[in-house]
Amino acid sequence: MPYVTEGRAALGTLLERSADGITYAAVAEVYNIEGPGGDSTEVDLTHHQSDGGYAEFAMSLKDGGTVKVDMNFLPGVAGQSVLRSDFDAQTKLYWKIIFPDTSFCTFRAFVKMPPSPKAPVKGKLDASATLRVSGPVTITAGS
Repeated sequence: MPYVTEGRAALGTLLERSADGITYAAVAEVYNIEGPGGDSTEVDLTHHQSDGGYAEFAMSLKDGGTVKVDMNFLPGVAGQSVLRSDFDAQTKLYWKIIFPDTSFCTFRAFVKMPPSPKAPVKGKLDASATLRVSGPVTITAGS
């Protein structure tokens, strides 16, 4: 019997920000979200008697990584212009990515790079921004 995928289209995914972790507002016209990922610092524990001459490591600090966001560039829309203010203030905010199946991930982050516009001759006016995660990322399953 063939396996039927449970994959879903990403259309309808939202990126939301909040100053207090209670009231969230969407970032306007986002069309691509990459992250949050994660990484871990490794500590080299290799010594002269390491088994078979192999390097030995231990995992140390975890890093929530970054979130890259691509959007239509709308500098006059409050849902985007606030990202520049967040960058200037260097404020750690609450963020939520809500997926179409109602699952979501939450994290705290700074705006590392505010919306940076791109204006190609044969293309649309868009922008990219980067969020720097500070602390853990929580993923909650949806329906």
